[in-house]
Order: sequence, then structure tokens, then C-alpha cells
Amino acid sequence: MRVIAPLLVAVLAASALAAGPEFPPLSGRVVDRADMLNSSSEQRLTNLLQTHEKETTNQVVVVMLPDLQGYPIEEFGYLLGRTWGIGQAERDNGVLPIVAQQERQVRMEVGYAVWRGHSRTL
Repeated sequence: MRVIAPLLVAVLAASALAAGPEFPPLSGRVVDRADMLNSSSEQRLTNLLQTHEKETTNQVVVVMLPDLQGYPIEEFGYLLGRTWGIGQAERDNGVLPIVAQQERQVRMEVGYAVWRGHSRTL
């Protein structure tokens, strides 16, 4: 029994990670699940991102999370970007800044066109 319990815990933890992270719904240009911004700041940022998208066609969505659910920020960001489908598919011009509060990490996922400079600058 002493051997089975740790093995069972390890299997359950591995299966939880294999299922993938749980993503918040895409609710706007700013998704603040960590409650880091006050409503005024969130609205100003939303307005700036909306103006930026009109001027450049690049779609930017900022996400602030309480944690990364045990995933590396690179993997979490890649999967979240694919799940949400940020940017225009034919242009691949999405930008997804990610702030992970608990891990104290920041990362920016960008579409290929933005990375290669084939899109207008940020």
C-alpha cells in the first residue's frame, strides 16, 4: 500500500497535466484573471489596443493570470494563443502578452508575420 499511494498520486498528477491547462474565456482585449488592474486602467488599455488594431490590423490581447497551472509559460502561452486564435488567420498577426502573477513571469507570443516584421510595427 505504501508503494501504491505515491504511484497513484503521480499518475493522477500526470493525467491532469496531459489533459491540458484550463484557459479563461476570451472576454475582450484585456483578460485580467489575476485582478491586477483597476477598471479605469483596464478600460484605458482596452481603448489603446482597439486603436492600435484599427491602425495596424495587428490584434493584441493582454492576459494576466494568477498562475500557469504548473506549465512553463512558453507552453501555456503557445496553447492559449492557439486556443483563442488571436490575430487574423490569413495574416498571422496576433500578439499575446502574458503576465503570470504567482510565477512572476512575463512572455509575449506573436504571430509569424509580426515576428518576421511582415506586419506593421507594434
